[in-house]
Amino acid sequence: MNAIVDPNFICKKIKKKRRAAGYSQEKMAMELGITQATVSKYENGRVPDAATYESWLQVCERSIQAVQEGRALYV
Repeated sequence: MNAIVDPNFICKKIKKKRRAAGYSQEKMAMELGITQATVSKYENGRVPDAATYESWLQVCERSIQAVQEGRALYV
């Protein structure tokens, strides 16, 4: 059985994750190798492909872990 996920749920989730990680749209775009405009589209209704979605979550998780551990990802 396939689950149907509301695209708005995904868009809201990735925006929330980006903000929690402390990334601007521009910084997230740089991390993912996409444009800021594409990040905006993903957060406002266009669902990213599975690989981009997974990468997005990984980038956010690394950032959140770094903050929790008291270390910076960028020097």
